[in-house]
Parts: sequence; C-alpha cells; structure tokens
Amino acid sequence: QPLYKDTLGLAYGEQWDHGYKFKASGTKLADWTLIEITPSRKGVPIQVFTALPGVEGIEPFCTLENGKLIGAKIARKDAATGKSWRAVVFGFYLTDVANNDHRRAILEEALAFLNPKVEPSKPADPIGTAAPQPGPAVPEPKAGASTEGQ
Repeated sequence: QPLYKDTLGLAYGEQWDHGYKFKASGTKLADWTLIEITPSRKGVPIQVFTALPGVEGIEPFCTLENGKLIGAKIARKDAATGKSWRAVVFGFYLTDVANNDHRRAILEEALAFLNPKVEPSKPADPIGTAAPQPGPAVPEPKAGASTEGQ
C-alpha cells in the first residue's frame, strides 16, 4: 500500500482543473481570503484527497471553494511504537501559489504545525512606524567637574 494511504490515511480523489482558488485554514490570512494557484505546468491538474473512513488526526488545511480537500495537516501516533508524528500534504505545488504573501502564510502555518514549538513570524513593522526605543542612560557629571575641552 502507498504511504499516503497506509500511513497518512488519505485516498487520492479526482484530478481537479476547474478553477484554482482555495482557502487555507489556520493561517494569518483572513478566513474569507481566496488564494489562487497559477499552475506553472500547463495542463497538469491539482490533486484532490479524501480522508479514509475511521482515520483520525486529519485536519483540512487547504480546501477548494466547493469544500474539496487539496491540503491536509495530519497528527497521529504510530500504533507500533507509540511515537507521535506530524505531516502536511498538498495536492499542488506550493510554488504555484500566485501571491507571495499567501504562499508565505501557508508555508509559515505548515512549519508551525510541523514544529509546534515555533510560532509563525509576525510581519515586520514598516520603517518609521515602530516606537523609538530609548538609548543607554548617560551618567550625570559629578558636582564641580568640568566638561570643557572634552
């Protein structure tokens, strides 16, 4: 049996080429944000997945507008060893996400899921918008000390 079926608990569904807009859950993007894929390989559809019945630990990550699953976060425990593991599966190439900010948000969420100790990075403050930080304290001159000629 293939890895995606036995280990991940997913079955390949149809090949999808009817529109390439989807939503990604858990990212810093607004819930209503539609993310678009621009396939770099013309004529190559994206892969739709379905979770196998009775399999736990599969969380939808990327879903088409019609609700079909094209990306999943999987967290499970190996039955034989008891060791926990995580995986992220996409039915498309991440490089095909048209908008750089959307691609980065998906990648950050995937990495945060795979390594829960790491939080997704916060966007940097544009130059000049962050509050200035005070510099080091300057000691006061001692009484009677002259600062001339220094």
